[in-house]
Amino acid sequence: MTVEKVLKWPKYKNVSEVRGFLGMADTVQNWIRGFAEVADPLTKLMKVTKGEFFWEEEQKLAMKEMKERVATCEAIQPIDHSLLFEVILSIDTSVIAVEFILAQ
Repeated sequence: MTVEKVLKWPKYKNVSEVRGFLGMADTVQNWIRGFAEVADPLTKLMKVTKGEFFWEEEQKLAMKEMKERVATCEAIQPIDHSLLFEVILSIDTSVIAVEFILAQ
């Protein structure tokens, strides 16, 4: 995930796209103050059927705010190789998923 991709994330057309964005954003929610409140208008879309899907001003504003908060959160800032701290890569795998954490 890059900051540029987050900021250019397109408007949603269906529940699956909302779920995809919120899943990505969820990976950094611990670093975002008020995550649940900002995501609430988007989370509500997860409960609608295909014919009930709506994209109104409330969702548009929530998406804009969520993109800004995700893009500026400290969890996705680039590694600073000039610092004396070690860079640590932690990997966890299973039959259905691979997870990794790169930390400094």
